[in-house]
Amino acid sequence: MMRCYHCGQEWQGEPRPGFNATCLKCEAYLYCCLNCRFYDEASSRGCRLTTTEPVRRKDHPNFCEEFKFVDRPSEWSPGDKAKQRDAAREKFDQLFKKP
Repeated sequence: MMRCYHCGQEWQGEPRPGFNATCLKCEAYLYCCLNCRFYDEASSRGCRLTTTEPVRRKDHPNFCEEFKFVDRPSEWSPGDKAKQRDAAREKFDQLFKKP
């Protein structure tokens, strides 16, 4: 399912939204890196593709021709990534805590 990165609202439109298309619920931009399947925050440029131009603001529209809307499961929510990150940080801290 195509879902907004900001609120999780399902996008019923075309697989490639227009440049200025926004979410009907929260009005976040849809044609942005955070909704692209090639977005990777672990990458130095935030994209798994090496042929794209670097984008400074990942939550704003850009002119990337490689954009493909990410497919998210129906139970996905915007806070899932943050929960995973916090759990990993907690495990790391426990591993290296001082006695």
